[in-house]
Amino acid sequence: MNQDQTRNHHKVTDKPSRCANKVTSSDSLSQTWTQLKPHKTPKARLYQKEERWILQVALPGVSMEEVTVKEKGRQLKIIANTEQYTYERTFTLPNNEVFSEVDATLNLGILTLNVASAVPNTKQIEIRSAS
Repeated sequence: MNQDQTRNHHKVTDKPSRCANKVTSSDSLSQTWTQLKPHKTPKARLYQKEERWILQVALPGVSMEEVTVKEKGRQLKIIANTEQYTYERTFTLPNNEVFSEVDATLNLGILTLNVASAVPNTKQIEIRSAS
C-alpha cells in the first residue's frame, strides 16, 4: 500500500478503543437512548363541510393531556406524546386562508378539529400629510 491508501485504513486491534468504552459504559447515553420514542405520522382525513374545514386525526390510545394543537399563520401543528410514541403532523390551510376559529374535540382516539377560515381582507391605508 502506498501512503495515500494507508491514510484511509485504520489499524484493527482486539482492544476496544477509548471511544467505544465511553459509549458502551455511559449511563447518560443509555438513558437518552431509552427516552427516544419512535415518531409516527398519524392518519388524517380533511374535508370541507358547509363553510368550515373538518380535520380528523387518528390518535389511538392518546388522552387529552397528551395532545397539543398549535396554530401559526396558516398552519396547524398537532403533537401527541405518549409513553410509546410521539405523533406529529402539520396541516396548512389552502388558498391563502387564515384561521378565524378552531374547535377541537377528542373522542375514542379521533381528534376532530372544526376550523372556520377566512380570506384576509385587504385594508386601504390612509395617507396623511407630514405637516
